[in-house]
Amino acid sequence: MEQCPKCGSPLTESTKFCPECGTPINQDFPPVESNNEEDNIYDEEEIDKPFYKKYLWAIIAAAVVLLMTFTCPDKEAHIEALHNKLMENIEKSSENKQETLFVASLGGGLIDKVLKAKLKVNNYLIFSTAELEDSGTTKTVSFGVLGNVFTFGIDDESLQGLKR
Repeated sequence: MEQCPKCGSPLTESTKFCPECGTPINQDFPPVESNNEEDNIYDEEEIDKPFYKKYLWAIIAAAVVLLMTFTCPDKEAHIEALHNKLMENIEKSSENKQETLFVASLGGGLIDKVLKAKLKVNNYLIFSTAELEDSGTTKTVSFGVLGNVFTFGIDDESLQGLKR
């Protein structure tokens, strides 16, 4: 019994066209092999790979995002980092140790109160920023990621404003 060269359906001897796909039978057609990528949906290499190898980069990216989410610094971490930076700058700019100790003992609590009142922390899930608003202007002063807070924008010019 013959078979259709295109679809492989069984044919009788007197059949001129395949009843399934309509291919003419009396002509010699070579079997059609598809080179079309759409017909070959699955790549043999992809089928053989274990699950974790197929999705390794997605798993790593998800783990990094989760890590960054759970270690994103909060407002208290920004206040602590800014407090430490301000005290460090005050120590550098003061001329004697007594002045530094005086400012540290009296000013430390005041600095924290001002920071708590004026500091706005923007939490963007995987990182956070802190902004200080003073005289109608807003200045970004710290950036937090992976449990660390990096301060910037606190310089000698800012300290001159604090001394006034």
